[in-house]
Amino acid sequence: CCSRCGRSPSHQKSVCPAAEARCSKCNCMGHFAVQCRSRFVYRGADKRRVQDISAQSEGSDTDDGFIGTVQDHTEQGDEWEIKVLVNGNPYNFKIDSGADVTVMPASSLTVFDNLRESTKSLTAAGERHLNVKGVQTVEMCYKNSIISQDVYYIEGLKTPLLGRPAINKLHLFKRINTVDAQSSSTNWKREYKDLFRGLGKMDGEYTIELEPNAVPFAITVPRKVSIPLHEATRKELKRMVEKGIIEPVDNATPWCAPMVVVPKKNNSIRICIDFSRLNQSVKRQIHPLPKVDYELGQISSGKFFTKLDANSGFWQVPL
Repeated sequence: CCSRCGRSPSHQKSVCPAAEARCSKCNCMGHFAVQCRSRFVYRGADKRRVQDISAQSEGSDTDDGFIGTVQDHTEQGDEWEIKVLVNGNPYNFKIDSGADVTVMPASSLTVFDNLRESTKSLTAAGERHLNVKGVQTVEMCYKNSIISQDVYYIEGLKTPLLGRPAINKLHLFKRINTVDAQSSSTNWKREYKDLFRGLGKMDGEYTIELEPNAVPFAITVPRKVSIPLHEATRKELKRMVEKGIIEPVDNATPWCAPMVVVPKKNNSIRICIDFSRLNQSVKRQIHPLPKVDYELGQISSGKFFTKLDANSGFWQVPL
């Protein structure tokens, strides 16, 4: 068999599934824990113990299962740990929603009545087989829920793990498929219809100031608009004039920037102007942006948050 993954027949390292794997025992690369020859057991920088248990069916129709949990000995109290009565005796279980079965330490087995031989082969990370003492159908009680559940007793296990079947029966979790905003009895668009209709307009006017040495720029040849967009462009320009967004210029002017037509996904168009040459002569108003953490500190006591998105916002500022 392979000295890296333990599987047969032996194969090259390039096709070995353990070639890029990290050993859960010594934390080295290139082999599974089942083939680890090191006496060193890696505990991690924060002394965490990891338990990973998978269950494979032997002679039954049960699909492959998995149990896994990470326990931190440095934390006091854990919201993922609950006290459950097992046949009237209290035990602290770690909730493991990824587990297919519920397991308990073999040392907690006090009553051997109805103890059956397990039909599942439980393995830990690295395909290391675990010593299953047996399985027992017990009565589990949590708050107002009482259920009957199969529990597997494992030699060497430290923390009881509550599997997904028991979690569902005890109604500990509720599966949520979608999250919707709470419906309101107020029809905001109808009550404030003036705010949701048309463009709107900001108070006052903004004046673009130019540098004293600004040199006017005017194009001599306009940018071409593709023939399929001609009609849509004419309609959009007419609409903008009617809404007061733009106005025709019939007299001579020293400034003239090129227009750019951009197709939109809804088959309409967007009229854009290339003001790159004008921007070179504009006086800049400096508005340093504050740091995000400072702004978050300013709103730390807030209770209500909202966001606003103005319809064609740049068109709402008169020039």
